[in-house]
Amino acid sequence: MGERSAGFAARSFGSADVGRPLALPGETATTEFSHVPDDPDQPHPVAAAIAVVENQRHVLLVRRRNPPDAGLWGFPGGKIEFGESIHAAAARELYEETGLRAEPAEVVTAVDVIAPPWRGHGAMHYILIAVRCHWRAGIPSPNDDALATGWFTPEMIDDIEAVTSYQVAEVARLVVEGRRSGFGPC
Repeated sequence: MGERSAGFAARSFGSADVGRPLALPGETATTEFSHVPDDPDQPHPVAAAIAVVENQRHVLLVRRRNPPDAGLWGFPGGKIEFGESIHAAAARELYEETGLRAEPAEVVTAVDVIAPPWRGHGAMHYILIAVRCHWRAGIPSPNDDALATGWFTPEMIDDIEAVTSYQVAEVARLVVEGRRSGFGPC
């Protein structure tokens, strides 16, 4: 499965690198981050990968079994495990939830999902990283966190918007139209 980078060379880190500040080429490393909370108990965003598989203008969605989106349609996906790449997480989650094998191709967009406390659940902040995936093998079948699977056009998603996770139609439209959202410098 082809990993892609944003023009930066991949680097392995050894034990000598632990605790050392990192910098991009041409930048000075620093450990001064005034915007990062010092309190380790402070909640942090959770990074998750979502797999967006397209087939003839249809994207694969799963109906969620578990909170926070139980009963809603969304892309197969979940939390990125420590040490796992975004692309590997998207492929793993797709397989776990649907049984499909796919080759991750590129990051299409990232979506912030910030939700206040609701029905006994605390506030949540997820950063969903949408990865375009090319279907290689398998027939979608609900597993793990999925109650059902289905193929939807962006127009069909618009019709069921009330029962989809946040920004599903927008992400589907980007993939079906072969576009990506713009990524610029932070």
